[in-house]
Amino acid sequence: MLTQVQNTVKGNFVTNNEDIQEILEALRIKEERELYHYLRDTLSVDVINPIIYKKENTKEDTLLNFVNGNFLKISENFGPHIYDTCMDVVASLGLEHLPLDFYLEINPVLNAYAYHNYKTDEPHFIVFTSGLIDNLDMDELRVVIGHELAHIIYHHYEISRVIDMIFAPDNNISDRFLYNLYLLWVELAQMSADRLGLLVVYDFDAAVRANFKISTGLTMNKMNTTTKHYIKMMGKVIEELKRQNNTYAMNYHPSQPVRTKALETFFNSSTRSYFIEKRQYMEDTNLIDETSKLIEKLQIRPKNEIENAEFEFLLSSGYLIMTAEDGWDAYKNMCLLDLLSWYHIDPRDIIKDAIDNRKVSDLFENSLSLIKEQNKSDTSYLYSMLTDLIARDNKIREKEVSILIDIANELGIPEEKAIDMILESLRKNYKPSIIMDRVTK
Repeated sequence: MLTQVQNTVKGNFVTNNEDIQEILEALRIKEERELYHYLRDTLSVDVINPIIYKKENTKEDTLLNFVNGNFLKISENFGPHIYDTCMDVVASLGLEHLPLDFYLEINPVLNAYAYHNYKTDEPHFIVFTSGLIDNLDMDELRVVIGHELAHIIYHHYEISRVIDMIFAPDNNISDRFLYNLYLLWVELAQMSADRLGLLVVYDFDAAVRANFKISTGLTMNKMNTTTKHYIKMMGKVIEELKRQNNTYAMNYHPSQPVRTKALETFFNSSTRSYFIEKRQYMEDTNLIDETSKLIEKLQIRPKNEIENAEFEFLLSSGYLIMTAEDGWDAYKNMCLLDLLSWYHIDPRDIIKDAIDNRKVSDLFENSLSLIKEQNKSDTSYLYSMLTDLIARDNKIREKEVSILIDIANELGIPEEKAIDMILESLRKNYKPSIIMDRVTK
């Protein structure tokens, strides 16, 4: 049952709609905003979404009909205490201008989600499951409401909608580099949304409890623990991962240690306290720096000297192979990004620096030397990653194959084995295309 808790943030905005939108946008996590705009551009969101809008606006089975047919509308007469809490959170964030309705889904799972309505004459929707309503107190619910409002005003749906529409049913984005960035953005979008949830409560424990209940389905009492102990436990997890330099353990959603520490960092920031007091934005450089350090825990990067050598070897070898016959271009750059994404979340700047400053040859020699010094008995896994490059555009180039065989020799891979690996890669990846100048009338 929802219980009333009184330590809530009260007071409405006096700023106009443009002012509050700008303030709330400034509160967003910097890295999340940057990734959002990169994905918008790369996924052609501004081109695809109008097509989706047109489809949604011509359908008879509208989102409003779907919501009304499947959920129960919360109002002054149905769940008035919940409705009042929702409207108070909306007012506390200065979002009274935003058309919104709130609904209940009969579902025991603890969850809430936002529907952005593409019809301009209809409201957006936030839906709470009955399991959530039954297990959260009012402060915890306020945190969730603020979080879901953030997804709407930050237009997170712009990215997820295109992903769902174009890459359904399994979000199968073929480019590994792009897929890794998308997964990271999903995590950061949750952390940005968490910040708005923290703006509408004074009790930090409420945010931690809500996050814990939704992610585990349990109360802290059930686990015989407290928010203080849980936060301390998450801090120890992060310190241990930092000590081991282990990013791989953090690559799976939900990343609770990072998200919990990000909650604590923002709650204690000058940015949040200034917003609560003045309803304005103030930059807190410590918040920015500490958040960036936490986000690093979510990012794949070489975790030791040998992995860094392997990364640099693949970068330099891949470049040398693909430039054997002609120059560098955007498509080759994308192929190299995909290859390196096994080792690094975003190697764009590293590739650019190596090419612009003519470091490729040195990287090749130095990384190869270190790999040999480590007495790697089997380097075939590195070689197999490179073999996929020669069929990248369904054209096989003699000079590229020749360099690939030379690289096998440098790695100590017998030529016969190297040739077998090249042929195996061609069997999987090579799809000959018609050469137009050989087609006769």
